[in-house]
Amino acid sequence: MDLLTAGDHVPRRRFLLGLAGLGVGGLAVGRLAVAGRGRLEAAQPRRPGSEIWSSGAGGGALYNFAAASGVVCFAASAGSGTAAGPLQALRASDGAALWRSAAGGGAAYNPAVAGGVVCFGGYDGRVHALRLGDGSPAWSSAAGGGPVTDPVTAGGAVYFGGYHGRLCALRAADGSAAWTSAAGGGPQVNPVVARGVVYFGGRDLRLYALRAADGSPIWSSGAGALGAGPAVVAGVVCVGGNDGRLYGLRAADGSPVWTSAAGGGPATALASSAGVVYFGGHDRRLHALRAADGSPAWSSQAGGGQYTGPVAAGGVVYFGGRDLRLYALRAADSASLWSSAVGGGPTGATPVVTAGVIYFGSFGNRMYALAA
Repeated sequence: MDLLTAGDHVPRRRFLLGLAGLGVGGLAVGRLAVAGRGRLEAAQPRRPGSEIWSSGAGGGALYNFAAASGVVCFAASAGSGTAAGPLQALRASDGAALWRSAAGGGAAYNPAVAGGVVCFGGYDGRVHALRLGDGSPAWSSAAGGGPVTDPVTAGGAVYFGGYHGRLCALRAADGSAAWTSAAGGGPQVNPVVARGVVYFGGRDLRLYALRAADGSPIWSSGAGALGAGPAVVAGVVCVGGNDGRLYGLRAADGSPVWTSAAGGGPATALASSAGVVYFGGHDRRLHALRAADGSPAWSSQAGGGQYTGPVAAGGVVYFGGRDLRLYALRAADSASLWSSAVGGGPTGATPVVTAGVIYFGSFGNRMYALAA
């Protein structure tokens, strides 16, 4: 683990008060600027889509990454065009390089943050947890024979599919085993945790719901689960089926609520907000369906289709288009709010939005933070 200086980050400060000591929340509307003899005035809000900072540390994020607790973590490219490099951490407020770690021989799976640690699957076949503050090792585990999915964190636990065909749950505090389950032969896609339940598509092409506390089964469904896993919206589990359709299942018991052939089925990960599920279809359009009944809310061909999965936050849907621009659409009606080609556009990594800032890795081999 190497502690770094802020050598190659490019902060964009537009106010008289610096960002020192501020977390991501310090970038939000309402900061104060000094004006004249000690008089304080409210700083003007940042224009949505404007650049806050960029950083070339680690060669930028090629694949999915985590932004939480004031830190952005991603697998560095190591100059090889792959994600085989060490785990890189930047300060979320200004992009300053904090540390990097070669634990596990590099990050083979996308990271997730739980409490004060970041967890990821290494090339050594173990799940590793590093302390967010300095990148020092907290624990590692070979549970399940090593991970075959990205780790997912929720409620003080880390969930992942293991090589030996089991869903594994570890305690995030120390890496000790909480439980394992052989349901479905283990996950073939990343699990999703919502309201105390773990959902995943099994190797037997069924969708499973297990209690997150102990791994006991609740239900399973033949709807299956393809792609990046299900999304849980207002008591409905939305999942891409094995037949190219999107299914809505009742979260309580897995019974079918609706099906939809919109877009020829999901071609990207699902996102959800305010009772609506969003996804990029095989027809290269972004679709929004009402989770209650599967009825279409709207669709959009902005960007010529989606290169990244969508993310919904604050009444806005963000995604990287096939035209290599980052787009922001109004979630209510798909009206275009802004787009940006900064950095050559987002890579295939789904952008992350938190505290009024959107983060993404670019084809220019840099990580960017824009005002959301």
